[in-house]
Amino acid sequence: AWSRAPRHSRPSVLRCATLTLDDAAKELHAEGEVQASLRRRKNGPNGKPTGIIETITASGNSLTHQETRKVIRVEGKAVLLSGPWKLNADIADIKLGPEDSVQYAESRGNVVLEDQTTRRRGEGQKAIWRPEQDLVTLDGTPATAFDGIGNRVTGAQLRFKQGQSRIDVESSTETGIEVIARPPGKS
Repeated sequence: AWSRAPRHSRPSVLRCATLTLDDAAKELHAEGEVQASLRRRKNGPNGKPTGIIETITASGNSLTHQETRKVIRVEGKAVLLSGPWKLNADIADIKLGPEDSVQYAESRGNVVLEDQTTRRRGEGQKAIWRPEQDLVTLDGTPATAFDGIGNRVTGAQLRFKQGQSRIDVESSTETGIEVIARPPGKS
């Protein structure tokens, strides 16, 4: 396990089978059942810090951290967990901001998003998660959202807001919008 305690006292923890550090390139590469725990201060609706520390977990087959670019790349069955969000993909890039806080994460390839609080699931080819807004934008040809009772919506782009049952849908010239809604009590 590798641990780093930055100035702001929110340590990041990394577990893996093998670890390579390149001090000259300021790069870290981990292989084998990689799991990284990143911490960030959660903001309130007004955008100001709440004092609540949230843990974001990233796991996969390999992880590369490029300190100069402030990017963490997770490859091979990449999984990002944050509160009720679970994001699976082939590759996930996590962009770090000031004090190594998570600015956003971009996942690509066979993306599956799950929101455990609303029992919603989305599938597509690319997702961008913005933790400050608790928002995931899912792109696909088409991107598809499912809820826990059999309703389905497809479009070029879907936007999921954490904890809300609403999904914003956009079409494109190639991909229209399709909605399948089941009456309550029917399956």
